[in-house]
Parts: sequence; C-alpha cells; structure tokens
Amino acid sequence: MGVDAAPVNPPVAGLRTALVPGMEKRNAGRVENRNRQLASKTLLIAALGLFAAWHFLPSVNSMRGPRPGWHFWPKLWSDLQDPLHLVNGVEDGIVLAAFLNFTLLITISPFLTKVLAKSRLAWWFATICSGMAEAGLWGLLLVSNPEFPLLAGVWCLLFAPLLNFLGLLLARGKTVQNPAPLLPAPSNPTS
Repeated sequence: MGVDAAPVNPPVAGLRTALVPGMEKRNAGRVENRNRQLASKTLLIAALGLFAAWHFLPSVNSMRGPRPGWHFWPKLWSDLQDPLHLVNGVEDGIVLAAFLNFTLLITISPFLTKVLAKSRLAWWFATICSGMAEAGLWGLLLVSNPEFPLLAGVWCLLFAPLLNFLGLLLARGKTVQNPAPLLPAPSNPTS
C-alpha cells in the first residue's frame, strides 16, 4: 500500500515521437512556423495601429498650423470626383492609386493571415503590391521632396507600410514537408 505503483500507460506523445523517426524535426518545424505566424500577425496589427495613429497625429502644416492626417481624405475625395483638380496630372493620379492600394492592404492584411499562409498567389500579389507601394511612398516623401516636414503623423504613415511589408514577408512561412526516409544504397552481391 505504501509503494507507489508505476503508471500503466506511458505518455502517448512521448511514445509517438520515440516510435516515428524524424518526428522531433517535424514538431520543431511546426513550432517555428507558428512563431513566424505570430510575428507576422503582430507586425500586421502594428502597421494597422500606426496607420490609425496617422489619422489623429499632426501630419501636414497649413496656414492654421499642423493638421491631423484625416484632413487628407476630403481632399482625396474631391480629387477623385474631379480629376482636373490634380496639380501634376498623371503623377498625382499614380500617387493617389498607390496610397489607396496600401490603405486597402494595411486594413485587410491582419484579417487574411490564414489565406496568405495557404495561397502562394495571394501572398505574392499582396507582398509585391505592398513592397511597391511602400517604396513609392518612401521615395515620394523622402527622396523627391526632402524639404517636406516630417511630423509625427508622417513617421507613422512611413512606417505603417514598412511593417505591413515585413509582416507579409513572414506570413507565408516555411512549408513543412515530410522528408522521405533515407534507404541504404543497394549492395551488389555478385561483385
């Protein structure tokens, strides 16, 4: 009675990894993939948070002082209703299209992580569009217009697509494949 009896059934998970060769490698791959997905989702949500912060932080200097980013939307709407208001013509149209593209990507990317992890076509499309929009925005604000005042909202607007792009790069992850077992080379008994 005073003697503790050994457990009758050993843990199944330990037995399975002991019996199936290469199971530790497959489990390690799943953990790494899970960590990549978590990092991806974190970056995508941080990008969405920075984009939301842009709307409320001072972004543009005007005659009345610094104005938050949401003041950009009425101007965008008037430019889309009457394209003759575009100052530089086609160039402004391209900038507005890129802005709307990365706005859409930043807004929906955190909710599409499962789709992006499974569909290679969706992942490539989203990643390339995000990278091009991010490079265009950085080029527009920093390279082509170095006198542009970089207020707090502008920094949020610059780093939101960057975090979105990094999150999309991590969203695909590595595909875990089950390697075929290695067989010994056949021996030739006649030689």
